[in-house]
Amino acid sequence: MGDGHRMESPMIQAIFYAEFDVHRGPVIVYQTPHNFMPEEVFKNISEYVITKKMNAYKLTSVRVGKHTVMGFPICLESTKYDRNVCLFNVCFVVDSRVESEKLWDRVIRKIGYTLKVVE
Repeated sequence: MGDGHRMESPMIQAIFYAEFDVHRGPVIVYQTPHNFMPEEVFKNISEYVITKKMNAYKLTSVRVGKHTVMGFPICLESTKYDRNVCLFNVCFVVDSRVESEKLWDRVIRKIGYTLKVVE
């Protein structure tokens, strides 16, 4: 603190909620700030955000330019959903120049499991 060196802080640049829509495929339902993630960029990374069932419940991380998108894909199976499955993810977008995966791992997992229970 007093040595004049500033520690880099992995500030959150954006947060978004994405889900699999049976008619449109993977889509961002909500994001803040608004329009932070352009639709064409999301389409390029959507397979890492809305994953196949075998990759659910695993921390995912993908670099997009100067940002890293981290999430914890959730897969709920039930006959109450179209196609008998609900796929969604809450993703954090952080500066890719700062090592932050270990820092956010527990937070992202907790949010994912909490939303699973709420659903």
